[in-house]
Amino acid sequence: MPAALHAVSATDPDPNNLRTLAGRIVQWLVRESPAGIGNERSLPSDAAARPAMSVRPNPARGAREITLDFPSEGPARLEVFDAAGRRVARIFDGSLPAGHHAWIWRSPAPGLYLLRFGTPVGQTSVTVIAIE
Repeated sequence: MPAALHAVSATDPDPNNLRTLAGRIVQWLVRESPAGIGNERSLPSDAAARPAMSVRPNPARGAREITLDFPSEGPARLEVFDAAGRRVARIFDGSLPAGHHAWIWRSPAPGLYLLRFGTPVGQTSVTVIAIE
């Protein structure tokens, strides 16, 4: 385990500690993952050109809602990766019209997940914590 990561119990009552840990793990995953997470270009920094993605509730038990505001029509893919960098779900893969979109996703097990939304222009991601 990299020295920058600190052990935090998944049952820690302070969700801020879990979010901090999740952020550190995702940063490490993006740098070190053999699955290539993070090898695509980031989406444009211009806020108007970027899709806005959120996951609620997070952290959570059970199902959660993924919402996305997509600024322009085009091909898109929404995938979920576990902490080991394995793809555990492909939520969407196809042409997506501009506008607001929502999906319900239930994690297969407690843990840390990375939701990645990719387009030909680049990608954006959100960290999700699934608790027991």
